[in-house]
Amino acid sequence: MLQRLWRPILIASVGAWAALSPALAPGGDGSALAQDPCDTPDANLDLNVAAGSEFVAPGDVVTVRLDVSNLTSAINGAQALIHYDDSILTLTGVTTNSGPDWGEGFPLTDVAGDITYTANIFGGSTSVDGTIATLTFLAIAEGTTNITFWEAPPLVSKLTRFPDSTTLLPCLGASGNIVSACDDGLFCNGLEAFVAGACLAGTSPSCDDSNECTDDACDPAGNGGVGACTNLDNTIACDDGQLCTENDVCSGGTCSGSPFIP
Repeated sequence: MLQRLWRPILIASVGAWAALSPALAPGGDGSALAQDPCDTPDANLDLNVAAGSEFVAPGDVVTVRLDVSNLTSAINGAQALIHYDDSILTLTGVTTNSGPDWGEGFPLTDVAGDITYTANIFGGSTSVDGTIATLTFLAIAEGTTNITFWEAPPLVSKLTRFPDSTTLLPCLGASGNIVSACDDGLFCNGLEAFVAGACLAGTSPSCDDSNECTDDACDPAGNGGVGACTNLDNTIACDDGQLCTENDVCSGGTCSGSPFIP
């Protein structure tokens, strides 16, 4: 678990620092700000799970983007309060988008799954929708979770307008579910299990139907690609256990012979 991640603070102008100050004291006087009900949104701030990160196993990397969209005015700063389940995931890093010249503001903090992250465009602004930062997590256990925004008044997730750094409260969009599980849902390789912090391979199922007149196997393509046992009839020589038959052979899943003629 990262208790605190330190990164360099780059200050290009007084205006750039001012863009972050209201983020830490909403309204300029420390009063709490009610989150935008999104009836007439000025912008959207979303957490989007990257493709391939929705279904993972312990030990896999989960990538989530912090995206801004539907901007109605230029912005020069952003603050995001983000929560995740630290019993299932652990934060390994946050990469600020290099364009348009976003830079991390105050040092990022991560306390028991509650992240506070700020970013600035030092000495500039943007009105272009895009990714502000990319968060990287490591799946450490099985479970289902999502990564969401949280509030700790007077702190809220917000954007700051350019050039006066006034507060812009965006509509917030939470990520979809992230499922971390060892079992891949496939029948033919057995049920994988999470033991002592690691995924253990499953044991392939037995498809033996105790019938010598069928060829038993597990077909990975069966049951819609999940896998299933197959027991196909064969035509091998067999013994039907009858004294009065000969030339016993399998047919239609049954062993039978011809009457013995002395």
